[in-house]
Amino acid sequence: MSDKNNPVQYLYCGGDNGFSATLDNAAVVDNENGTVKIEATDHGFLGVGSVIYIEGTTNYNGMREITEVNTNDFSIKADYVAETLAGTETAKVALDFNRVIEIIEARLHLNTAATQDTFTATIDSHMGAGWDFALESQAMNGVKDHQAVAALSPQAIHREDVVRFAFDNNDGRTWGLEVLYREL
Repeated sequence: MSDKNNPVQYLYCGGDNGFSATLDNAAVVDNENGTVKIEATDHGFLGVGSVIYIEGTTNYNGMREITEVNTNDFSIKADYVAETLAGTETAKVALDFNRVIEIIEARLHLNTAATQDTFTATIDSHMGAGWDFALESQAMNGVKDHQAVAALSPQAIHREDVVRFAFDNNDGRTWGLEVLYREL
């Protein structure tokens, strides 16, 4: 299954809220540099270079790289197309590779051990809900660092599937998620 000749690649995401945020009812702003600004009050995403997955928009759905972060907005790499969001769209921690890949490992780090919540990773199958597959589920009570290897390694992901990560983070810990993968 694995092509060991393909290099291991890394994706990162970080924050201090949960792994999901609702986008505000506001117009997308053209930064005039190949990026757009999206308002999302108290979204909690941190880190330029982090990737997020946007859903529910007309023009900006899919995996996007964050290029600037403020408390109530963030900018992503995207060509500008005028759009006013309805306030129901979301930004989440999910990966959409648009090519067949193998997830090697996922690492979740919290700045302080959690007292509650569960970290999950799920394949959202392009075939429908009947083919969705839970890759990982870990109660994070008392856990600061979690390395998901056994369930995720190696796991081939279809080019049209989305890998979704969830962690409510009710403790408000600062977190970083690192996903290691390679193309097949």
